[in-house]
Amino acid sequence: DSTVEESLNRISQILERKFGIKRYAFYEVNSELIKILLPHSGQNRFCKKEVYGSPELCRANRLKKTIIGRSKSWGGECEYFNYELGNYYLCIPFLFEEETRYVLQILTESEEELNSLLGQVKEIKTYLNTILPIVEVKKLLKTLEERSVKDGLTGLYNRYKFSELYLSSYRSMAQRHNDMSIILLDIDF
Repeated sequence: DSTVEESLNRISQILERKFGIKRYAFYEVNSELIKILLPHSGQNRFCKKEVYGSPELCRANRLKKTIIGRSKSWGGECEYFNYELGNYYLCIPFLFEEETRYVLQILTESEEELNSLLGQVKEIKTYLNTILPIVEVKKLLKTLEERSVKDGLTGLYNRYKFSELYLSSYRSMAQRHNDMSIILLDIDF
């Protein structure tokens, strides 16, 4: 895959086509928030609202282990799961450098479907553990590219990127109008 989006599409295809999973959410986790990556519409929010702004509330993130929810009365479930949407779920964390970076949350219609899914967890983890390092590298490369062409303080393009993006178009405009001025300012001095 050449982009993060292509890798995410591949994850969707694997979950839906290979494993037959219909109701799921795939989250990116950092120290400040939980962001839904899949489905792309962002509609499948199976947790209560407060979790998305406080990752420490996510039980799978906090415990760094798979959470199996069988029903609200079972006792081992996550208190932030939205039980209005169903009673059976599975939350699988994916770790990088001992920290949870992603969580796959799957809802099932019945305990039988949940038990069947539990038999596939190892294979699901193998697929995602193969793809997720690629996603991490793509995200890192994108960040490095942005940092190499943008000023960290202002967010404006640096001189190199400015030249690449604009000078050729401005050069042709200057030729049409027989005039052109460029002012570059060093805001430090």
